[in-house]
Amino acid sequence: MHITNKYDLPEFLLRVARNDKYSKGDADVSATGLIKSPRISQLSAKHYKDMEKDLSDYIWSLLGKSFHAIAEEGAGDGYLPEERLFATFQGWTLSGAIDLQVQSKSLILKDYKMTTVFGWQKDKPEWEEQLNIYGELARRCKGMEIDGLEIIGLLRDWRKSEVDRSEGYPPAPIQVMQIPVWGSDRATQFIEERIRIHQEAIANVDFGEPLPECSDEERWMQPSTWALMKNDNKRATKVFDNEEDANKAAAEAAEKAKKGDVYRVEHRPGKYSRCEGDWCGVAQWCDQWQKEKPSE
Repeated sequence: MHITNKYDLPEFLLRVARNDKYSKGDADVSATGLIKSPRISQLSAKHYKDMEKDLSDYIWSLLGKSFHAIAEEGAGDGYLPEERLFATFQGWTLSGAIDLQVQSKSLILKDYKMTTVFGWQKDKPEWEEQLNIYGELARRCKGMEIDGLEIIGLLRDWRKSEVDRSEGYPPAPIQVMQIPVWGSDRATQFIEERIRIHQEAIANVDFGEPLPECSDEERWMQPSTWALMKNDNKRATKVFDNEEDANKAAAEAAEKAKKGDVYRVEHRPGKYSRCEGDWCGVAQWCDQWQKEKPSE
């Protein structure tokens, strides 16, 4: 992958990004790779040398890694930081790097996530999946029960001024989220199913068959909405999930409108934000997206 520096950021940051030592170890797949879309995984493997990412997109990742180093220094007795575990499922070796383990008669596993306030407040099923993969790895490698799973969120855009002004706003820039703990059977079933899906995608590549398509969830689908607009205002008065409710609200608003006020309904088409923003990094080589993307 080519790392560009189109904003002329400091050279030492570019060297740090290019010297990233991340490795899944001697494994066929990592926990994060397992929950990744098989289509994205295979296209990334095929086009890795041609992919580009700018240094500006690495900054938060680099800061996240620096936090890992700081947290590792602060780990005391009973705390085990940064351990990668391995286990075999369906003929594949799976690995997972656990940020922090609290050990006694059972285990509490913790994972650090640098994210935005919006991202923290949004449902993230992939976090639950990732932590429970770690949980099953720990059960198999250590023979211990999992007493808890936690996400420690570092909210990079948190603002103190919003705490009292916005309902539900996180009260501090670091938050802890409790993740439901799956039983061993459920976790194993999930892991084996994901491995099967990835193995099938590899077979498709080997035999020249089409890759499985990404799901709406994997493409970060944002459904269509209908916005009630007043006069020439750019911000909607209210946003609806269906056209019928929006039209009804517009009619009611028009009946009560002051002289000169005009209400209208604006359709906002749904979109696949991951594809449109090329957050996967391979949108330009993805035939699924090329067939569906809006015309310029």
